[in-house]
Order: sequence, then C-alpha cells, then structure tokens
Amino acid sequence: MKKLDSKQTRLVALIVVVAVGGTIAGWRYNASAPARAADDSAVVRTGADASVVVPSRTPVPGYATVTMPFRNDSPYPITLTSLTMPFASSLTWDAQPLTLKPGETGYPLVEVPTSCLAGFPAAGSGPARTPPPTRPSSDSVLPAVYLKVTTVDGKEHGITLGANGALEAATFNCGENNGDE
Repeated sequence: MKKLDSKQTRLVALIVVVAVGGTIAGWRYNASAPARAADDSAVVRTGADASVVVPSRTPVPGYATVTMPFRNDSPYPITLTSLTMPFASSLTWDAQPLTLKPGETGYPLVEVPTSCLAGFPAAGSGPARTPPPTRPSSDSVLPAVYLKVTTVDGKEHGITLGANGALEAATFNCGENNGDE
C-alpha cells in the first residue's frame, strides 16, 4: 500500500468534510420537508356546499348572484385572489378577495345573467335536484372553475375546481364548448 503525500491527505480530508457536511445538510433539508410543503400548498376542494342563488342580492337588472362554495383544507389560511370560468365568460366573479382559515368554507359571489338560470329553482328554494335539460346525459364532468389563492408564504397557486348547483346550471345553459366534447 502506497503512503499518501500531504496534498493527497488534504484532498481526502476535504472529501470527507464535504461528504459529512452534505449528509447533515441533506438530513436537515429532508426533516423540514413537511413544514415546507405545508407552507407551499393550498388544499382546496369544491362541493362542500351546492352553489345557490343568493335571494337578497340583486346586482343589476337581468342578473342574479350565485355562490361558488369552496373549502380550505390546508393547515394555513388562504386568500382567494381570482375566480374565472373560462368556458362561461358571461359569468363573472364580483372580485371581492376572501380569506379562509383552515377548515372554513368560503362563498365568493358570481354574477350570472338570469337567462342562464332557466330551469333552475327560484332563489332561496335550494340547489337543483337534476341537471338542466340542455346538459348532455353522457356528460358527467362538472364545469371548470379556475381559482387563484395565495398562501401564508405569499405564493400564488392556481386550482381547478368543478361548479355544482346553480353555477353548474348557469354554465351549461350559457357556457361555451370547452373543447373536450
């Protein structure tokens, strides 16, 4: 076995120090992964409640106000910053930011032409029990609603949810083809 000279000894020592340092840094990084993931994520779901027509609020003649319920299942608060329905551009969010604590359900409001609610129960009578007649019976996918929320660390997350109840009826009555059909 050959004896190492001083240059080789320093190189081996440097490699050992870098390997030990990398191991410790990697362990600490992996140990903090759940906390980082919680700070970065937004766990949001729809269907917590059915979308309904708000009976006491009339924005403009010829329009009705409908809710788009969604629930924050994240461990941290989130703030709604955008809500769009790309295949039903006539349905518009009232643009009021909404902050939800963990476990809360939010009810942002969407302005809908009343003609889009044809066949849907009147305001205050509850959610539709059947889909509107213009909806194809083979279509089981809920209309897309795109939300943008900001988490506690300031990151914005885009989330796609499905509209149900009054918003679903309005989307099928007044929506454009989403290209999937």
